[in-house]
Amino acid sequence: MVVLPTESGGTLEAWIASVAARRLRRVGDVDRCASPGLDDVLHAGRWLHPDTPDLDGDGSSGVLVVKPGILPTPAFLAEVAARLAECGYGIVEARSIPAERLRELGLARAHYRSHCAFAEHGRLTPAERTALLRAYDTREFERTHGRCARGVPVVAVERFIAGTGVPRDVIRRWSDDSTAARGLDSVALDGPTELGDDKYVNVFRDPVWTPDGPVFLINAHMPSVIAWWEESPSPRLALLLTAMAPQALPWHRLRREFCGASDAALARPGSLRRDGLEGVLHLSLEQGQGVDRTHNIVHLSNGPIEAMRETALWFDRPLADQPAGRTLMASTGLASDAIHDAAYLALDGVVRPFTAATAGLTVMETAACIARGRVHSADALGCTSATLARIDAARTLVPTLLADAPLTAVLISGSTARNRASGDSDVDLVIVTERLPDV
Repeated sequence: MVVLPTESGGTLEAWIASVAARRLRRVGDVDRCASPGLDDVLHAGRWLHPDTPDLDGDGSSGVLVVKPGILPTPAFLAEVAARLAECGYGIVEARSIPAERLRELGLARAHYRSHCAFAEHGRLTPAERTALLRAYDTREFERTHGRCARGVPVVAVERFIAGTGVPRDVIRRWSDDSTAARGLDSVALDGPTELGDDKYVNVFRDPVWTPDGPVFLINAHMPSVIAWWEESPSPRLALLLTAMAPQALPWHRLRREFCGASDAALARPGSLRRDGLEGVLHLSLEQGQGVDRTHNIVHLSNGPIEAMRETALWFDRPLADQPAGRTLMASTGLASDAIHDAAYLALDGVVRPFTAATAGLTVMETAACIARGRVHSADALGCTSATLARIDAARTLVPTLLADAPLTAVLISGSTARNRASGDSDVDLVIVTERLPDV
């Protein structure tokens, strides 16, 4: 017989689903992954594992940060440690950072480095511009806003705030409301849409601040996210994790099954985010804070690059002092600053944020990707005006092409796809139809 814990507010069905999922992922050697005395961090500010285990050097290490709204308690820490152990992971070190110290050091902005970079001076890559038009270049958009999406400016949110003088609270309330109603990737006229890793757009229209019509804002949620972190009165708790059991789950499974998807409503049962949303995970909350689809309890490093950067940030361990960092530097020839500062990785004709392109990989797999690709800064790959004009022109041809044949895809190639178009460049299109050629 199983008994639903009396402190849980979740349904019996949610609790059973969580227990079943956790039993399926449980590995052997759970005891060797224990974190004895972990709750000492709550009063001492720092905790070190008594056996000082080494970090895994092949990508099975990273940082877990408890997000604002959640009060770290001994019970919550014990639950997190138990769930990590059943996945084959233990905690090497823990730190509790007071709110005022977090603000003083700018840790929230450093933690969301790429998101903030795009919010401050981000531009769309050719692939992201194409994704925007695919989502918004519709008759519904034109009926709603009185103009086609191709004619709507795209502006980084911080640049928009600085240029228009719109109060930050106006942006925050609007972004919070639309995200709460629609989720993180809505592809809707009144909600955010993910164009690429770490980069979202949302359609802002206000009779006072945008009298000439709507504007697409890049990462409009970031002013609210940073304020959420910096205004929280409770300390931020950071845990440095590493694989300790021989059969520890691969890092990508740890993220999926222990942590859960970014949208808590889409996370798996048994994950912290889903169980927190369902009320299965007993939490102590700050006043006025709750768990919802965006306030999703924890952050967990997505792969080796993000893990190395966050280990340096939260635990003062430079890349050169980390086993994974030393391996990556030796394998690629890149200096630690180059690894730390890179924003994009161009690989096999696709450009993605560096951390996202290497998410879930081992360190040696990451090194192989770097060897085959090229790293770039955050503002190096935005569309040139010539590229932008040709992408938009190609989009205008789609209705005409649809009239002639059923389309499977229209692919942009040549200089436009490479973001190297000039004023006299052609637009090279590959038209894929369902019609078989006549024989």
